[in-house]
Amino acid sequence: MTTYQLYDDDAYQTEFEAEVITCNKTELGYEVVLSRTAFFPEEGGQHSDTGTLRMDRSERNGADGLPDQIESKVKDVQIDAQKQICHICSMELPAGSKVIGKINWEKRFSDMQQHSGEHIVSGLVFSIYGFHNVGFHLSEKEVTMDFDGILTWDDIHSIEAKANRAVYEDFSVLTQYPSAEELEKLSYRSKKELEGPIRIVTFPGYDVCACCAPHVHRTGEIGIIKIVHLMKYKSGVRVHLLCGERACADYQNKLDSVLNISVLLSAKPEEVYPAVQKLLEDNQKCKAIAAEMEQLKILKIAENISESTHGICIFEKNLANASQRELVNLLTAKCAGYCGVFVGEEDEYRYIIAIRSGDAREMNRKLKELCQVRGGGSEQMVQGTIIGTREQIQKAFE
Repeated sequence: MTTYQLYDDDAYQTEFEAEVITCNKTELGYEVVLSRTAFFPEEGGQHSDTGTLRMDRSERNGADGLPDQIESKVKDVQIDAQKQICHICSMELPAGSKVIGKINWEKRFSDMQQHSGEHIVSGLVFSIYGFHNVGFHLSEKEVTMDFDGILTWDDIHSIEAKANRAVYEDFSVLTQYPSAEELEKLSYRSKKELEGPIRIVTFPGYDVCACCAPHVHRTGEIGIIKIVHLMKYKSGVRVHLLCGERACADYQNKLDSVLNISVLLSAKPEEVYPAVQKLLEDNQKCKAIAAEMEQLKILKIAENISESTHGICIFEKNLANASQRELVNLLTAKCAGYCGVFVGEEDEYRYIIAIRSGDAREMNRKLKELCQVRGGGSEQMVQGTIIGTREQIQKAFE
């Protein structure tokens, strides 16, 4: 028995009555097949609806051992290998029982906003640039569209402006199942070969596409279309899209960030970008000065070491990796024994040990006997991290 798809008739229906045809326990929960459903299954790149199925005592088909009322969560809806729509439920609903289904309308409407916005954008990209949407995914966070050609941010801004014009026009979205003869004459987008009755969704003047998903009745319900990210993907681009409430929430999050940054920088919100640029420039200058000072520091340390010194162990609180390695090299050039530089504090260090003639790995083995050491290397040099006291480390060198 094929489940009747109520969402095809009315995307705005949130409650319905149905009979449980089958209910099978699986690793994911209970797979429930209904006589009819308003739950849209995962299909065509869009994840499924969620919601509940409720069964009262009078509707439970005489099943014993059940409470007066069962309300099972519908966590997912999938189409199985037999083309049956399976509702993945949290509780058992006996076959033959009558249930009342209720979809999560907030999620459904958000999905309709996203998917309808995607149609308008994809239709514009195809009509203006000739690029096909070859990959579509609608998740709980965003929409991604993969196009088989290169678009720039200037192209995207132009497309976005035209797409929002469609929203402002607030025209009706048309859904129909054309006859085979009508389809032959119809020019429409489709990512794959389709069998059986083909559902065509039309955004007049913007897009005509084969699609199985619920959509808004009027484009004004989309609210706003915002493209938030563009990246190179395979031989084309991937576009990240937000519509309606999701776009508004994203705008608010980013506005909050800008306002907080403007407070920290004592700059007006519209002046945040140049203020950050100046901060980065100042930071680079400070890094350059710090690097010069660090260079002078390690040269001074090496200068104060006598060439007759047989091995040395130096501890520093702060030292860049490159400076640490350079200091070890300077010490090794002057000292005949093991030369180690340990950077850190509170008994946790980053270390490099080298020796001009000998095996640095031997010192690594001694340290492992006394401390917690993670590291290794070659005969000339070893490096890693160590947890141990100065006294323990110095003891190994002695």
